[in-house]
This record gives sequence, C-alpha cells and structure tokens, in this order.
Amino acid sequence: MVCLLLLVFSFPSPAGAENGTNLLQAWSLRVSHWVDSTPATSEDGVIYFGGSDQWFRAVSATGKLLWKRRMASEIRSSPALSENGMLYFGSRDRNLYAVSSKGKIQWAFRSDGWIDSSPAIAMDESIIFGSWDKHVYAIRPDGSLKWKFKTEGPISSSAVILNDGTICVGSHDGKFYGLAPSGEKLWDFPTGGPVISSPALSGDVHLVVTSASGFLYKLEPSGKLVWKLHTGGVTAASPVIGSDGTIYLGVNNSVWALHPGGKRKWSVPMVHPMRAELAILKGDIVVVSYFQGPLHLFDAQMAKVATFPLWGEGDSAPVLGSNGNILAFKMDALVSLGGSFELCDSPWPRPRGDRRNTGRARTVSPSQ
Repeated sequence: MVCLLLLVFSFPSPAGAENGTNLLQAWSLRVSHWVDSTPATSEDGVIYFGGSDQWFRAVSATGKLLWKRRMASEIRSSPALSENGMLYFGSRDRNLYAVSSKGKIQWAFRSDGWIDSSPAIAMDESIIFGSWDKHVYAIRPDGSLKWKFKTEGPISSSAVILNDGTICVGSHDGKFYGLAPSGEKLWDFPTGGPVISSPALSGDVHLVVTSASGFLYKLEPSGKLVWKLHTGGVTAASPVIGSDGTIYLGVNNSVWALHPGGKRKWSVPMVHPMRAELAILKGDIVVVSYFQGPLHLFDAQMAKVATFPLWGEGDSAPVLGSNGNILAFKMDALVSLGGSFELCDSPWPRPRGDRRNTGRARTVSPSQ
C-alpha cells in the first residue's frame, strides 16, 4: 500500500522541484482573515470551519457560502461533526458551542478560559475538550456538564478517544493523561514539558504524542512507554500515521518520517518552523504547502509534478473535500484544487482522525 503525504511546511523547495504543471482551481471563496481551524466535512460535501475573523462558516462542495455565524472572539478550535449533524467547536470567548448544520446555535457552555482545544466526540456522544482554565470537560449532548477534570496547566491540546472509551489528552503541566469515560484518572505519563500538540492513534492502538521538551513518545493504551525519540523539536502540529505504521511529523524546520519502532527514515529540512498538521492520502505523491508560499505536489523522488500559487497563512491543515479535491487556505480565501484523491487506509491519516474531526480512530475505509 502506498500513500500520498499531505504536508504543510516552508521554504526552500526540495532539490529537483523545478518543473511541474499547474494544479487547476475548481473554485475560491473569499474569507476576511487567516484560518487556524481545520475544516470538518460532511458526507454531502459541506465544509465547516471557524476563523480568526470570529466567523464560523458552512460552504458547499461547489464553493457556495451556505451560511455564516459570528462569535464574540476568534475561533482556533477545529469543529467536530456528530453523526446527527451537530457541530461542536470552541472559541476564545471561552464558550464551547453546539451549532446545527443549518447554523442555529443550540447551546453554549462557558469555561473560565480560552477554548483552543478541538473537541472530540466520545462513544456515548459526550463532547470532550480542554480549556486554558486547566480543566478537561465532558459535556452531554444537551449542553449540561457531565464532569470536569483538573490538571495543573492550561490545555490547548485536543483529546483522542480510544476504542474502550479511554480519553487521552495532554496539558501544559508536562503530563499526558488517560481518563476513564466517567472522568476518573486512570494514569498519567510525565513528558518533561508542555504538551501543545494532539496525539495520534496508530494501527496497533498505540498513542503517539510530542512534547515541548523535544521528545516524541509512543505509549501503550495503559500509558506505559514503548519508546521515546529525542527530536529536539517544539511544535503544535500533531503527528499522523501511514498505512504501514510510518509516523510523519513536523520537527522545528523539517519534516520527519519514522519507522513504527521509532527509527528515523528520512527528514526534509525547511527554513521556517512547521505549524500545521500533515495528512496522508493514497498514491505516491507528496503535497507541500509552504507558509506564505506555493502549494506543490511531488513524487517519491521529490520531483515536482504539480503546483499552485497558494501563499497561505494560518495553521489550518489542508483536507479533502467529498469530491476528492484538496481544500486549502490562502490568506484571504478557501480554495478547492481539482483532483480525485482519497484518504490513505490508516487509523490516523489526517488531523483529528477522520473527515468529521471526531478525535476517534476511524474505520479504515476510503469513503471516510
């Protein structure tokens, strides 16, 4: 099985990348400012995302603005889309929102800090998120508090949900936590520094998480260390997993690929730090979106096969639309780039695991 690796990083262009044809833009939708929220997409192709301009938007698969709703502050949190079409996302106005697929606010739950953490949807449909007020929250679908768990530091990392319902999330207090579905602490693992990225789930149901201490850790579901690797990197971008278990992540000014056992396969140096997550698609093509630079597609030999003048800003990761197009942000626009791409057959091929950003390991299927 071969995979396409979707990367977001910065200059310079890799060697042998002087040629290539232009990617075709299917459509473009203007937004007023940069976007840090990675979109969720529905089965019928609707694209949902928030922005630093305080607007939350719904866009059709053909690029038509369906609706937008303004919040009281910027939105860095990526939305999670439930099976019944409810959207959950946080804002720096300290609220977690539930918004219908038609744009109506169903409820808002207020914390005591910014909510940059992207919510996860647990097995019982509880909404799990962290806040800068140092708490992990579980909210029932009706908007009432189920429980909250206090850590010793702010939480900007997003939680993931294991198959047994265990909730795993990192904190700025230098610990990575495993919590029971009822909110009790099952274990914690010291990471030596703040956890500002979100974990990934590998095919062997292990957790992969980075720390600002400059280490990458692979943990068993029980919190036991499998291995750790000193990368020297500090990044808020989360790792992703290939179909063969390869781990891809940004490390300071470079992109790394690691064997499942923790040995580095290769790295590609860049000028500017990695800011947004990677994603993995089918095929042996590498898509490179530079910060304030063009978007490129490369083959396995790093020869450029296609390009697009993206010149993007913000931390949002490019994702796939329902029609196989690549969705990515310029500084002031969402663009759809023509193609027939599919997600890689992996439990964690993109940020938040699946198209709906649920934070749960997906069922491996090209349609998800």
